[in-house]
Amino acid sequence: MRTINDLLLQGSNPVRIGWSNVRQGAEVAVSRISDAGSPELLFRYRIDGVLRPTSGVLSVAIVRDDPPLEARNASAEGLLRLSTLVARGLIQLTLNGRPLGDYASLEKRDISSYLHKGRNTLKVVWSKDFGSSIPSAEIRLTAGEELLARWAGPRLWSLSGTDYVNFWY
Repeated sequence: MRTINDLLLQGSNPVRIGWSNVRQGAEVAVSRISDAGSPELLFRYRIDGVLRPTSGVLSVAIVRDDPPLEARNASAEGLLRLSTLVARGLIQLTLNGRPLGDYASLEKRDISSYLHKGRNTLKVVWSKDFGSSIPSAEIRLTAGEELLARWAGPRLWSLSGTDYVNFWY
């Protein structure tokens, strides 16, 4: 574990992760500690030696610019939540032209500052980091209990590509 407060800035942060000779499962996670003292996951990448090899290099963007989820009341009307579930690849998200970062696992975050009233556009760019199996992913945008937009893994038909989801808020 290493503290990287002096390395991560507000906004998008390019990060290059390299590893070699990992013989057991490993994980790289970047979190921040909220004002309340609890961790907020910004990015997680698991290395298992099967779907992701024992040696490799990965370049991702980690975005650190929104308040921690626990700082807001989960039942509040204004909470807009992004939930991602990504396996065997990477998903890069942009909402209304603003980068949300790269995702490689199960993550949740508040995206209230990214949405605006009316039409919104979510750009999804997927890529396969290692191996030849098609990535799997699901992305949900919710306002409280209301589903605003959903992008599902069955739409992945190649190792990399781009898709757009338009929705109203």
